[in-house]
Amino acid sequence: GEVRDFLADPRPDKRARLIETLLGRPNHASHFANVWRSIMLPSDANLQQFGGSFGLENWLQGKFVDNTPYDKLVTELLTSSGNAGQPGPTIFFTSLQNKPEELAASTSRIFLGVQIQSAHCHDHPFDHWKKDDFWRYAAFFARMTKPQDGQMFVNQVMDTDKGEVSLPNSSEPVTPKFLGGDPAPSDMAANGRRKALAAWFTGKQNPY
Repeated sequence: GEVRDFLADPRPDKRARLIETLLGRPNHASHFANVWRSIMLPSDANLQQFGGSFGLENWLQGKFVDNTPYDKLVTELLTSSGNAGQPGPTIFFTSLQNKPEELAASTSRIFLGVQIQSAHCHDHPFDHWKKDDFWRYAAFFARMTKPQDGQMFVNQVMDTDKGEVSLPNSSEPVTPKFLGGDPAPSDMAANGRRKALAAWFTGKQNPY
């Protein structure tokens, strides 16, 4: 079959040709979307009331089929807004109830490969991350809609112009700061913290 054809192919670029063939098949996009969905959504989250996780998986699959550049995909995901139950990337925020600390731990792990959740309540025991680093990074997600009284989940994934986070056992709000010490843009819009974070993630200049 394909293995024998590949081994018998005398062309020096046969490996590159095979890779292009495999990447062009529909099952590559579906498999990659499944992998991303399993990484992004908590395994214990009850998402059936929001249509399940397939809306996100289908959205991801479409992006991979279209060969969407990574920076654009990340920006669309991090800045997504709308009804909590609509198909697409908003369910990522819904699954974590728009909680700044949950979103901070998840996005740093997914997009940076950095595990900072141990700095949630105390300085990281094995790494250089401090509580201050964690909560200043979480502040980028502080100005998002919260669940209404008596509700477990949010109905809307939207930015607001109010909301802050504080260090544990403190009432003093902290300002946003990127992981590694880079300061947030001084002219960051009041309701555009996620936009600034997406720009930093993708290496863009100040988006304002």
